[in-house]
Amino acid sequence: MRNKSLQALVESAILLALSVVLSVYAIYEMPNGGTVSFFAMAPLVIIGLRWGPSWGSGAALAFGIAQLLFGLKNFSYVQGIWAYIGVASLDYIIAFAAYGLAPIIAKPFCKTRHIRHANGQYDGKGFTFELYSVPNKPLGYGLAALATGLLQYACSFLSGILLWSEWAPESTPVWLYSLTYNATYALPNAAMTVIGTVVAMALLNKAFPVEKGKPDYWAAKA
Repeated sequence: MRNKSLQALVESAILLALSVVLSVYAIYEMPNGGTVSFFAMAPLVIIGLRWGPSWGSGAALAFGIAQLLFGLKNFSYVQGIWAYIGVASLDYIIAFAAYGLAPIIAKPFCKTRHIRHANGQYDGKGFTFELYSVPNKPLGYGLAALATGLLQYACSFLSGILLWSEWAPESTPVWLYSLTYNATYALPNAAMTVIGTVVAMALLNKAFPVEKGKPDYWAAKA
């Protein structure tokens, strides 16, 4: 148990640091905020998938606080205590904390399905069947990564409507401007998060299983 906790701590710290570093080096940055980073969110999702909701939520919250500190200049563009709270919540804390939900979203898909399949042998009464194991984990990992990325997108969308409406062109509805503007960086980030999560989980689960014979959090709980 002690070795497992130590592994979780070391691995989570490394992945969290990797996520912060990747977020600093953006592929491109939008003029009014928002960046596309090279797989920056994937390590956050991986922490939760590997070690469960507690570790994932803690790492996501820590990342959100770090991003808030990096983006303090953005608070100068809004006025009033409620606007400050809104920016801190929707653009940082809640937005990134959503990645802590990844293991909960993946849970229904992280159990192996067993399918009865006729094996072609006849025992005198009828054809016999065998059980074939069908792993769902890659699908669960990908859906969890996609869902958490879309949750961050939803937070940014709401923030754009409630807090940044003055940046919308006069000829464009605020909701449409927020929807399209935030999509330009949120959707590419979500796509890279899906790819990075599925590939990295396959490698990590094989090289560093959570427990012997049990590659990830849900397998260890089974």
